[in-house]
Amino acid sequence: MSSSDGETSLPSCDLIGSMMDGAVTVGDPYWLAAFVCGACVTITFVTSSITKNYSQVDKLWSITPFVYAWIAVCDSRTLLMAVVATIWGLRLSWNFARRGGYKFPRIWEGDEDYRWEILQKGGFIECLTNPVMWNL
Repeated sequence: MSSSDGETSLPSCDLIGSMMDGAVTVGDPYWLAAFVCGACVTITFVTSSITKNYSQVDKLWSITPFVYAWIAVCDSRTLLMAVVATIWGLRLSWNFARRGGYKFPRIWEGDEDYRWEILQKGGFIECLTNPVMWNL
């Protein structure tokens, strides 16, 4: 976006206002975020279908949030949040990689999220039935 004096300005942080005004158009950050989301869903679905490895989304869940955060930068507060989200996402991605989630150069062959096995064995239900969890 550029202002009348030729300087580049940041997009508006007002998503609701932009939507009400009909300002969410091609090139708008919110449109771009929706496009990136659709692209990720499509790529994940196609890759999962071809490889029969249905945990492809595990490889993206730590990366896409900070991509969305950078798309939405519109002031110093959202810039700080994008930096924090990037640091957190890189940490999650590194942890996933060291546990076998990514296999280079063919990353689609990586293992599923290691916590999925815990959920399949009832680990989540076990947490929910623990009275201590309800008092935290």
